[in-house]
This record gives sequence, structure tokens and C-alpha cells, in this order.
Amino acid sequence: MPAILDMKWGAAVDPHRAQETLAIANSVGQVQFWQLAAASSPAVPQLAHQFTFSLDDPTTLCLSLDWANRLPRYHAADANIAISLSTGAVTILQCTATGAIATTEFAAHDFEAWITAYADPTTLVTGGDDMLLKLWDIRTELSSPIVTSRKHEAGVCSAQAHPTKDHILATGSYDEHVLIWDRRTMRRPVHDVHVGGGAWRIKWHPCEEGRMVVAGMHAGFFLVDVDAAGGATITHSYTKQESLAYGVDWCLPGGSHVASCSFYDHALHFWSAAIE
Repeated sequence: MPAILDMKWGAAVDPHRAQETLAIANSVGQVQFWQLAAASSPAVPQLAHQFTFSLDDPTTLCLSLDWANRLPRYHAADANIAISLSTGAVTILQCTATGAIATTEFAAHDFEAWITAYADPTTLVTGGDDMLLKLWDIRTELSSPIVTSRKHEAGVCSAQAHPTKDHILATGSYDEHVLIWDRRTMRRPVHDVHVGGGAWRIKWHPCEEGRMVVAGMHAGFFLVDVDAAGGATITHSYTKQESLAYGVDWCLPGGSHVASCSFYDHALHFWSAAIE
């Protein structure tokens, strides 16, 4: 399999089958779609490949992706996927049970578009190597963003909408800062936490509304608590992986453990997120 840059589960693309689909963005201009298949043992789940979408140019990297219906409150939305590309463009795919087609492509950034994320099914967030954070209304012609922020001081490489609070958004950058935003007032962030390494990935806890985990590249992995009154603080760090902290997510159900992966040594670690 080619190098994987991002992957996310989305709600069912077939309304007649309540089965989630895993979308994988890779380094040869593809998004692959997989589903859990029936296995001989429930303890050994298997993934079955469904179909693949390919860009015209296989030298273009698919850097990140997000489903419009990924969050539970948006499961009824269309199964669209936004992909950010190494060219600075963003492509939106319309997905069905049998395939995906590109419906929209627009120039989002002058350099690599490191991240894209849905804030809601009609609002897309993008971040690029041009140090810009942008919000787009995908119901428009996409000739210009509805918001452009220059608060980050290096490339913007991560973004994720809060799973339960409609207007809250977190972004991360090579400037080693995670910024928490209220989309209703984007002139300045609500909170700013310095994690000590490039904030390559951010994942809000799906159940504990003020908690997130951050993959901080050279600095390791961090748990961050966000309190509306007290700000954002690092509560725990995990530095036992010896290579670049690159991928991270919460283990469900329960969400008391974290899965993290590192770049050069291909290592996957599982660790407790409980604060002692």
C-alpha cells in the first residue's frame, strides 16, 4: 500500500446499510474506501476494499481528508469528502455505495494545503503552508474564503471541529501552538496552548467535551484540557515513542486509552489517557 497521509471513518454511504466506511488518503493521488468485513472471529476484524478514487496526476499527494457527515450530529448529511492536496487545492467528492466522483475543486492555498476539515456540512476549514487558516462556504462559487486568519506563525497543519459544540474549532501549526476558536468571532482565538512541537494532528475526545489529544511531531503526544473559564492546559505528555509523533486518536468505546503512531519507525503504541 502507498504511504498513508490521513484516514477517517465516516457514516454509511449507503442509506440501506448502516455500515461506516473508512476513507484513506495516500501519496499517489488516491482515496481508498474500506469497510469492515465479516470475519471468522469477532476478535480479528477484517477490512474489505470497496473502491478507489484517483486524481488525474498520481504525483499529487492527498494530504488530508474529512467527511461532511463524520460527526454524529451530521450523520444525516450527504456522504461528501473534502481532500486537501499538495498542490494547494481542495477537491470535494460525492460518495455512493459503489464509487466517488469529484464535484468541486478550488485553489485554497498558494502552497501545500496540509489540512481540511468540515466545521459543518456547508463550512470547510483549510490550512496551508502559506501560514493561512481559511473558512469556506461550499454553497458559494469558492472564489474567496469567508474568513482568512493569519494568527498562526507557520504552516497550518491540523484542524478539527468540536464533536458537540457547534461553533468551537481547534487548529494546530508548525509554530507549535494549538489555537481554540469560536467561529462566530474569528478575529482572535479563544485559547492558545504551546505544545512544544508542530501540532500535526488534533483529536477532540468524542465524549469528554473539554479534552483533546495532540500529535506534536518532535515533542511527542499531549493531552490538553480546554476550560471555558480557565484556558487550555497540557495535563499529560507521552514521549515513549522515539520517532516523529504523527498520528493519534482515541480508542473507543470508553475513550480512556489512546493509539499513537510514529513516522520513521512505523511504531503503533497504545497508552492510558487516565491522569494519575
